Order: sequence, then structure tokens, then C-alpha cells
Amino acid sequence: GGLTLNDLTLDDFLADLLHYIQQNRAALEAAPLGIHAVVDCAGPASSTPNTLPEAIRPGAIFCLKRSGDPSARTPNRLWPYFLVYVRDDGTVRFTFQQAGQCLSLFRMLAAGRTAAALEDAFDLKTDGGKEMAHYNELLGAALRNIVGTFRSAELAGLASQRSAVLTEKPEGPDGFKGFSLVTWLVIMDKPGSGGAAAQESV
Repeated sequence: GGLTLNDLTLDDFLADLLHYIQQNRAALEAAPLGIHAVVDCAGPASSTPNTLPEAIRPGAIFCLKRSGDPSARTPNRLWPYFLVYVRDDGTVRFTFQQAGQCLSLFRMLAAGRTAAALEDAFDLKTDGGKEMAHYNELLGAALRNIVGTFRSAELAGLASQRSAVLTEKPEGPDGFKGFSLVTWLVIMDKPGSGGAAAQESV
């Protein structure tokens, strides 16, 4: 299906990251946890990598980090970090087990791009960040998916691999304690584009 070694190892994303760190180290070290950016869900007009455009709807990509042993063997390729793409309707389109797709989507929509008009639209939608109920719901959907998918994957590993072990169970009644929000990418329709309605047929 056209898969390459880079698709499996994420080496191309690592190379991009190392280059970006070299150019922006001071800004990255000064950045607080939980910051966000806003991008147009249409993406660049010239980009058509694989079938990703068909997957894109307004929503958010969350990057979270779970406390625990960073060297633990887990079903998550990016452990202790988790990437999850949640659409505005609460559907989890890409789980943390689809890290390559999440990173491809993130890069396609955000790399080298600015979106001042969308930032203004986001501020209007959230009353300057005061009304975040919708995005809190999306974050909750991401966390529920992480906890459920992670535990299912670990149990499946126990059945198929003698060396598999269970990591420490997340604390709290919902299993969310121990997670911190590193950053998140808001995916919106460009103001006046009618993009969400236009994509219903895809």
C-alpha cells in the first residue's frame, strides 16, 4: 500500500522536529503547557497526502502526557505522550495508536502556516477563552478513548506476548488523573467558508 520505513518509524517527523528545535529552541523552552494554535481544516490547497483530506473535519488534536516510567514498554509508540484527533461531534477519528496519521495531519495543517483570522474566530467562539465547554468535552472524549484503548491494547498484549506487562493503572474514578495537557491544535472552518456543510458528502 505504498508504506515506507519512515511510515513505521516516524523518522521523518523526528527529523522535522530536530530541525525546528534548532531554529526555535528559546521559544520552545519558554512556552507554557497547554498552549494552542488554530488552523484551517481545508489545509493548503496543494496538499493531498494519501487520503488525509477525507478524514479532516473541525475538531482538535490533543497532545497529552501521562506520568509514570518514561522507559516503560507500552502499546503507545510515543509513550509517555499521546496524540488524539477528536472531531467537533466527539468522534475520535485517530487514536494514539494512529500516531503517524495524527502527525501527518498536524504537519499538513500547521507546518509553516499562520491563521490570524481563525484565531479571531476562535476568540469570538469562546469569548476570549472564557467559554471552553465544547473543547473541554472534546478533551474528555480524548481522555476516555486513551484510557479505554490503552487498557484494551495492554490486555491484548498479555495474551499474545510473554514479555508483556501492565503499566500502573491511572488514578481517579475515571482514570484521567496523571495526564497533563501539553498542547493542542484547534481545527476550524475558515470564517464564511461553509466548510463543514460542504464536506458532509465526503
